[in-house]
Amino acid sequence: MDRFLILHSGHYYFNKSKGKFELSDLAKLRLLAASVLYKRKTIDKIILTGGSVYGKDKPTVSVLSIPFLKGQGVFKKDLIIDDRAFDTVGEIQLSLPKFGKSIPFVISDKEHLKRIRMLYKNWGIKAKFLVAEEVFGQPAFGYSKLDKTKEIILRKLVFLDRRGFLVSKIVKFTRR
Repeated sequence: MDRFLILHSGHYYFNKSKGKFELSDLAKLRLLAASVLYKRKTIDKIILTGGSVYGKDKPTVSVLSIPFLKGQGVFKKDLIIDDRAFDTVGEIQLSLPKFGKSIPFVISDKEHLKRIRMLYKNWGIKAKFLVAEEVFGQPAFGYSKLDKTKEIILRKLVFLDRRGFLVSKIVKFTRR
């Protein structure tokens, strides 16, 4: 049986000087950690989650992640793309039909995993959580103050809004 890892892919942006979309450093951290776990044979398949926050005609973070992972030695046949959701709550909802209440592995960076753990607990989902930074045995190269503040605020909202529906609406509104 395959050992799956759900990778909450992360952020990307439009690089105006290059005229194309690129993965953020945090997204690359998560992808590198996933590729290390893949090479160690801890996992067999990587499920890339994350849709387009820039519109339906723009690339998704999941699709942008494919060449990066292939460059790290991950075979395309071992990548599963699920780019229908634009936020963490949507990604969790879409994983439920495939895995039910037990998900083998979930990976993200330390700050994001704090919120993911709360959401999974509130939804009654069991998973083994992997901190991307710990795969390398070193701290991450850091969140900006704005991103860290956003994560703290979103965690507080998840505490009040247990399933994260309000958080999902706020994230959608702020990404316009």
